[in-house]
Amino acid sequence: MASNYCIVYTPLIFDLMALVEKKDLSFSDLFLYISTQDIAQLNQNNYLNYLEFDKSKERLGLMEYSGMEFYALYYIANQIAAVDPGMRVHISDGKRKTVGDIIKQEKSRPFAVFISTLSANFPASVVSSIILNQAKIPVILGGIHISARPGDADIFIKKQLSYPDLFAIVRGPGDSHVIRSVINDIKNNRLKSEYLGRITIENGVWGRQNIIAPPRPKVPFLKKFPLIGSYLEKNIRAVMATPYLGCPYSCNFCSISTLPKNQRTFISRDPDDFINEILAHQKNGVNLSNRYFMFLPDNLLLGGSYLEKLLDKLIAAKLKINYATQISIDVAKQKNLLKKLRLSGATHFLIGFESLIIDNLEFIGKSVANEIKKRNMSVAEYYTEQIQTIKKYGISIIGAFIFGLPFDYFHSFDDHSGKDIIRFCHQNKIGIQAACLNDLPGSINFQESQKHHTYLYGKKETFQYLAGLTTADLTECNREMPSSLQKSPLAAFYMAYDTISKTNSGIRAIINSFSLTGRTLMSPTIKAKFSLKEKGYDLLGLFAYILATLGYGEHFKSTAYSRNSVEGIFIRLYKREKNLKIKKMFKKYVQNFLHHS
Repeated sequence: MASNYCIVYTPLIFDLMALVEKKDLSFSDLFLYISTQDIAQLNQNNYLNYLEFDKSKERLGLMEYSGMEFYALYYIANQIAAVDPGMRVHISDGKRKTVGDIIKQEKSRPFAVFISTLSANFPASVVSSIILNQAKIPVILGGIHISARPGDADIFIKKQLSYPDLFAIVRGPGDSHVIRSVINDIKNNRLKSEYLGRITIENGVWGRQNIIAPPRPKVPFLKKFPLIGSYLEKNIRAVMATPYLGCPYSCNFCSISTLPKNQRTFISRDPDDFINEILAHQKNGVNLSNRYFMFLPDNLLLGGSYLEKLLDKLIAAKLKINYATQISIDVAKQKNLLKKLRLSGATHFLIGFESLIIDNLEFIGKSVANEIKKRNMSVAEYYTEQIQTIKKYGISIIGAFIFGLPFDYFHSFDDHSGKDIIRFCHQNKIGIQAACLNDLPGSINFQESQKHHTYLYGKKETFQYLAGLTTADLTECNREMPSSLQKSPLAAFYMAYDTISKTNSGIRAIINSFSLTGRTLMSPTIKAKFSLKEKGYDLLGLFAYILATLGYGEHFKSTAYSRNSVEGIFIRLYKREKNLKIKKMFKKYVQNFLHHS
């Protein structure tokens, strides 16, 4: 009799950078590093031992420091639960509840395991898929990495399977048609090798009752706050939700840009369906764990007229929410829209500034570069003007910046282009999300770096490339650096680290937050217009901004320092550094990191 439960799983990201220098790197090395087991001994009787991965080698990501869940996991889980209401759907993140934990709890093998993979956790997806296949458990592998680099599944997984008819990939979104087809095909023993999804986001998905979620994620760094830290760590959370998905742009650095247009078409949900999703989170009452939301579109402005309609509905519903979202700086030009965003609950914007150097903006194809040049302004002047407009509505800002761009510069610890970003953020009282320029798998930049051999961590289809996917978490560069940065990945990482450390400190976060207190009270959300209690929650939204700012900083620090058996980025890049001038400059600095690791 077939099991009546399945698992929806996203593996942990493991720091595999210690393996990229190994010339004869193999599957055995990968398995031994992640699972501490010998692949040659894997069989149907001992496979559960192999699923106990070595968590000391985990590379902590932003999710661990934000307390947010992977939206894709819950979305796919709800899709499965809708297709088969009699199926118990377990969710696993590989940490709070592992796949092995669930199988032991259920005392039987699952109907199937659905794995959603990013590029950075693809190596762990490879190991997981091979282990589960050996136990004759159907595995369906999807996610952005599979859509951008479908051939990687053939090279690193399919050739290693004992039962290839029990493994399938999903290219594009896991829509209801795909999920229904997969489940029916498994039941009829005719699983296809590949499925193609097209509908990015659908109505009527959320709110299923047959989903078994793991314990809520912890946010350990919150305990650093005196008196209230433990309370916040237990109670405050940011909930993920999205009214629409899809992107029409083809940025060179983005994996999505190389997907067929029908797999990244802009699709919106009915506004009422989106509101119902929010209400489903609050069905047992509104509290700190379900009041603060993160809306997920890459750029909320892509909604156009639909966004106006959605905001009108949110305002009319008077939901008790505050939300953060990614949005273009162009929102500053639309004051009526800004007013509606604030009334509907907008509290925090993540805005992609990328750089303060106009040549860098042109290099990455940032459309705002043309307007800045037409107005004969510096990038900092233009951005400052727009920031001040947005902050008038009591909305806080974190600016996303990329380090390692061709026109960045590094001359010394005190003279590099990150210093301009530090001054800019201090003057405008905003925090920062730092990312290092990375040729994401499948992107146009990735294809060019493979063609011209400008990659740092391995030719595609090699195990060095597989291990190097660790860097797709954007905390370090995986491509050759320009001469203006001394051709040094170490210098690029230092710039990012120095900038985020000096911009996202606790004192700075508090200063930035309190600078908005008056504007927040003067420009309340709709729910706070006539309620002192709700005004208080609006102000608490600013505290959530402090937490987000500190979370970005804590995440970066976690990768910089060595811990357990994993070398920190500073130590590892210093060992790899080929520029003797840079190596001499950083010797004492890196020794200090080694001492404090």
